[in-house]
Amino acid sequence: MVMQSTIYALTDFLLPVFICCVLPVCIVLIVFVYRNKALTKKTDILKLAIEKGAHVDPGSLMEALAATGHRRKSVRLQLLNRLTAGCVLFMVGVIAIISVLCIPAEDIIPVAKAFFVSIASVICAIGVGFLVSFFIGKKMLKKDVEIEEMSLKYPDVDGPAPGTGMEEE
Repeated sequence: MVMQSTIYALTDFLLPVFICCVLPVCIVLIVFVYRNKALTKKTDILKLAIEKGAHVDPGSLMEALAATGHRRKSVRLQLLNRLTAGCVLFMVGVIAIISVLCIPAEDIIPVAKAFFVSIASVICAIGVGFLVSFFIGKKMLKKDVEIEEMSLKYPDVDGPAPGTGMEEE
Protein backbone atom coordinates (compact mmCIF):
# COMPACT_ATOMS: atom_id res chain seq x y z
CA MET A 1 0.00 0.00 0.00
CA VAL A 2 2.89 2.36 0.79
CA MET A 3 4.48 1.58 -2.57
CA GLN A 4 1.29 2.45 -4.41
CA SER A 5 0.93 5.84 -2.69
CA THR A 6 4.59 6.59 -3.44
CA ILE A 7 4.01 5.87 -7.13
CA TYR A 8 0.99 8.19 -7.16
CA ALA A 9 3.00 10.88 -5.39
CA LEU A 10 5.79 10.57 -7.96
CA THR A 11 3.27 10.62 -10.80
CA ASP A 12 1.62 13.72 -9.38
CA PHE A 13 5.00 15.42 -9.29
CA LEU A 14 6.71 14.11 -12.42
CA LEU A 15 3.84 14.45 -14.88
CA PRO A 16 3.55 18.26 -14.57
CA VAL A 17 7.35 18.57 -14.65
CA PHE A 18 7.54 16.63 -17.90
CA ILE A 19 4.64 18.49 -19.47
CA CYS A 20 5.75 21.97 -18.38
CA CYS A 21 9.54 21.64 -18.64
CA VAL A 22 10.74 18.70 -20.70
CA LEU A 23 8.14 18.90 -23.48
CA PRO A 24 8.80 22.60 -24.38
CA VAL A 25 12.56 21.99 -24.30
CA CYS A 26 12.15 19.02 -26.65
CA ILE A 27 10.01 21.06 -29.04
CA VAL A 28 12.58 23.88 -29.14
CA LEU A 29 15.36 21.33 -29.67
CA ILE A 30 13.52 19.70 -32.58
CA VAL A 31 12.91 23.08 -34.26
CA PHE A 32 16.56 24.08 -33.75
CA VAL A 33 17.88 20.82 -35.20
CA TYR A 34 15.52 21.08 -38.19
CA ARG A 35 16.59 24.66 -39.01
CA ASN A 36 20.25 23.83 -38.49
CA LYS A 37 19.94 20.81 -40.81
CA ALA A 38 18.22 22.93 -43.49
CA LEU A 39 20.97 25.57 -43.29
CA THR A 40 23.68 22.89 -43.47
CA LYS A 41 21.97 21.39 -46.52
CA LYS A 42 21.88 24.77 -48.30
CA THR A 43 25.51 25.41 -47.42
CA ASP A 44 26.60 22.02 -48.76
CA ILE A 45 24.76 22.58 -52.04
CA LEU A 46 26.38 25.99 -52.47
CA LYS A 47 29.84 24.52 -51.66
CA LEU A 48 29.39 21.87 -54.33
CA ALA A 49 28.29 24.50 -56.85
CA ILE A 50 31.33 26.65 -56.08
CA GLU A 51 33.69 23.66 -56.26
CA LYS A 52 32.33 22.65 -59.67
CA GLY A 53 33.02 26.15 -60.97
CA ALA A 54 29.46 27.41 -61.27
CA HIS A 55 29.05 31.17 -61.07
CA VAL A 56 27.34 32.10 -57.81
CA ASP A 57 26.16 35.65 -57.25
CA PRO A 58 27.18 36.85 -53.75
CA GLY A 59 23.85 38.63 -53.26
CA SER A 60 21.83 35.54 -54.06
CA LEU A 61 24.23 33.50 -51.93
CA MET A 62 23.50 35.66 -48.89
CA GLU A 63 19.75 35.57 -49.61
CA ALA A 64 19.80 31.79 -49.91
CA LEU A 65 21.66 31.38 -46.63
CA ALA A 66 19.50 33.91 -44.81
CA ALA A 67 16.18 32.59 -46.12
CA THR A 68 14.35 30.64 -43.44
CA GLY A 69 11.26 29.75 -45.40
CA HIS A 70 9.19 32.81 -44.53
CA ARG A 71 9.25 36.44 -45.50
CA ARG A 72 10.40 39.12 -43.12
CA LYS A 73 7.49 40.80 -41.43
CA SER A 74 6.87 44.46 -42.13
CA VAL A 75 7.44 47.03 -39.40
CA ARG A 76 3.74 47.72 -39.18
CA LEU A 77 2.92 44.02 -38.79
CA GLN A 78 5.54 43.63 -36.06
CA LEU A 79 3.99 46.55 -34.17
CA LEU A 80 0.49 45.11 -34.55
CA ASN A 81 1.72 41.74 -33.25
CA ARG A 82 3.14 43.47 -30.18
CA LEU A 83 -0.14 45.29 -29.63
CA THR A 84 -2.16 42.10 -29.95
CA ALA A 85 0.09 40.11 -27.63
CA GLY A 86 0.14 42.94 -25.11
CA CYS A 87 -3.64 43.30 -25.01
CA VAL A 88 -4.25 39.56 -24.77
CA LEU A 89 -1.67 38.93 -22.05
CA PHE A 90 -2.73 41.97 -20.04
CA MET A 91 -6.39 40.97 -20.14
CA VAL A 92 -5.63 37.33 -19.28
CA GLY A 93 -3.56 38.49 -16.32
CA VAL A 94 -6.21 40.88 -15.05
CA ILE A 95 -9.00 38.31 -15.45
CA ALA A 96 -6.89 35.66 -13.67
CA ILE A 97 -6.13 38.02 -10.78
CA ILE A 98 -9.79 38.99 -10.39
CA SER A 99 -11.00 35.39 -10.61
CA VAL A 100 -8.47 34.16 -8.02
CA LEU A 101 -9.27 37.01 -5.65
CA CYS A 102 -13.00 36.29 -5.93
CA ILE A 103 -12.61 32.71 -4.68
CA PRO A 104 -13.68 32.49 -1.04
CA ALA A 105 -10.83 32.09 1.45
CA GLU A 106 -12.16 28.74 2.71
CA ASP A 107 -12.03 27.10 -0.73
CA ILE A 108 -8.32 27.61 -1.43
CA ILE A 109 -5.08 27.45 0.51
CA PRO A 110 -3.62 30.96 1.08
CA VAL A 111 -0.23 29.89 -0.31
CA ALA A 112 -1.87 28.62 -3.50
CA LYS A 113 -3.87 31.82 -3.79
CA ALA A 114 -0.70 33.91 -3.47
CA PHE A 115 1.05 31.67 -6.02
CA PHE A 116 -1.74 32.05 -8.59
CA VAL A 117 -1.94 35.81 -8.04
CA SER A 118 1.83 36.11 -8.54
CA ILE A 119 1.71 34.04 -11.76
CA ALA A 120 -1.19 36.16 -13.05
CA SER A 121 0.74 39.31 -12.11
CA VAL A 122 3.72 38.13 -14.14
CA ILE A 123 1.47 37.46 -17.15
CA CYS A 124 -0.06 40.92 -16.70
CA ALA A 125 3.41 42.50 -16.49
CA ILE A 126 4.50 40.77 -19.71
CA GLY A 127 1.40 42.17 -21.40
CA VAL A 128 2.23 45.66 -20.15
CA GLY A 129 5.78 45.19 -21.49
CA PHE A 130 4.41 44.37 -24.94
CA LEU A 131 2.11 47.40 -24.83
CA VAL A 132 4.98 49.70 -23.81
CA SER A 133 7.09 48.17 -26.59
CA PHE A 134 4.29 48.87 -29.07
CA PHE A 135 3.89 52.53 -28.11
CA ILE A 136 7.63 53.24 -27.99
CA GLY A 137 8.19 51.34 -31.23
CA LYS A 138 5.36 53.24 -32.87
CA LYS A 139 7.00 56.52 -31.94
CA MET A 140 10.53 55.48 -32.90
CA LEU A 141 9.66 53.69 -36.14
CA LYS A 142 7.21 56.27 -37.47
CA LYS A 143 9.47 57.17 -40.41
CA ASP A 144 10.06 53.50 -41.28
CA VAL A 145 6.32 52.84 -41.32
CA GLU A 146 5.75 55.87 -43.58
CA ILE A 147 8.49 54.72 -45.97
CA GLU A 148 7.04 51.22 -46.01
CA GLU A 149 3.55 52.57 -46.78
CA MET A 150 4.91 54.72 -49.60
CA SER A 151 6.80 51.78 -51.07
CA LEU A 152 3.55 49.82 -51.06
CA LYS A 153 1.78 52.69 -52.84
CA TYR A 154 4.58 53.15 -55.40
CA PRO A 155 6.16 49.68 -55.92
CA ASP A 156 7.79 50.56 -59.27
CA VAL A 157 9.91 53.40 -57.89
CA ASP A 158 13.51 52.53 -57.04
CA GLY A 159 14.85 54.08 -53.87
CA PRO A 160 12.82 56.13 -51.43
CA ALA A 161 9.22 56.73 -52.39
CA PRO A 162 8.14 60.25 -53.35
CA GLY A 163 6.84 62.38 -50.50
CA THR A 164 8.91 60.71 -47.77
CA GLY A 165 11.45 63.53 -47.53
CA MET A 166 14.20 61.02 -48.31
CA GLU A 167 14.48 61.68 -52.07
CA GLU A 168 17.72 62.80 -53.66
CA GLU A 169 17.78 66.45 -54.62
